Amino acid sequence: MVIVPADRDIPKASSNPVEHSELARKMSENFTGVYLTMLSIIQGVALTDLAAIAFSQGAHLSVTQWVQVATMLWTLIYIWNHFMADALMTQWIPDIEDAALLFGTGVLELLANHGIIWGVPTWLGALSAMLFLWALGSLYIRQQEEEFVQDPVLMKMLRARTRPILWETIGGGTFLCLLAILCAVTGAKAHSSKVEQNVIASASVGIALLISAAIGIVSSKFWKRVRAYARKGSEGA
Repeated sequence: MVIVPADRDIPKASSNPVEHSELARKMSENFTGVYLTMLSIIQGVALTDLAAIAFSQGAHLSVTQWVQVATMLWTLIYIWNHFMADALMTQWIPDIEDAALLFGTGVLELLANHGIIWGVPTWLGALSAMLFLWALGSLYIRQQEEEFVQDPVLMKMLRARTRPILWETIGGGTFLCLLAILCAVTGAKAHSSKVEQNVIASASVGIALLISAAIGIVSSKFWKRVRAYARKGSEGA
């Protein structure tokens, strides 16, 4: 008589779903981990690139260029915080649009990093393109939110933030684009023997810093409201 080990009588749980609804649930539940991993890698590469430029060129950077470095550092921080918040609030099955948004942002961050050395027009142009990409990405994310978000209060908050995001990204991107054209036409540079060119370059970089700061602060305030709602069941201030 052959005795079969007891564990063979216990059916093994399969990691492969048996129906499409389970497959959809499994794929969407992995969204946050996959999204944040991609985001962290991309932002880590951009931060490393920025640090390399700052440390290797530090002795040759003007005050205006150091403001550009500070702007890029803040930009990396608030972009990570914004996308992190979205990934924690909602989840869906990621598609090519998600990858294009994250990797496209990373490419433009690298371009903006090197724009610190290449010239103010290139730097402003890269930031402008990044904001326009973010506007398109926001519309895509809104579409996903409408389909997958079930909480009515959260949905109301997400809908209410759409218009401010579009105003910030499209308006800010347009303004930075105009500044990039102005700097290119006037030959404004961070290093220049002409006072007028230095003033235009410095003023343009300062405005870019203010736009970046405003977008990051607004995004952070919205996330604080969502956190307050998650903790207390009511919207924060």
